[in-house]
Amino acid sequence: MSDEISAAQVREMIDEDQDLVGSVEIMDDSESEFNFLIDMYNKNHVLHVAKEDHLDFIRIVAVLPIPPDLLSTLIDMRRERTELHMHLMHVLTNTPGYFDYKDENREPTTFENMKEIQLFDLIYPEELDRPRLMSGVTNIAGSVAFVRNAFLTFEENTQSQT
Repeated sequence: MSDEISAAQVREMIDEDQDLVGSVEIMDDSESEFNFLIDMYNKNHVLHVAKEDHLDFIRIVAVLPIPPDLLSTLIDMRRERTELHMHLMHVLTNTPGYFDYKDENREPTTFENMKEIQLFDLIYPEELDRPRLMSGVTNIAGSVAFVRNAFLTFEENTQSQT
């Protein structure tokens, strides 16, 4: 594989024959050389596969906004917030890829001040092939599903306590 990553190359590698990917569209993005929006099979979340102009790798990215009612609960319930944080950290640190807590301006922040979680993986030209790309997509999608389920479980548990 050459050191240059093209949009056509990456698009060809996104496997829509699996039950994982629902659809793929190209996004118009001034900051990226290309940016594919992947609508996952269950239509509950999307991932981006993008290459920014000034970087040599591609990024697989999912952004999970924190539900507003969950944010207010986290502010009020310190013990439950700590439990959720520990639960999320266990998964996020054991999942391939990376994560960041983001504030309202999408700047890195602490767990206590987050408004969203960004999950991402990086793929460099020398390791880019279909199995690696789809593995990254699958890993990020699995992490998204887990984090969403953790939020739902947390909300259900806190509602049953009130």
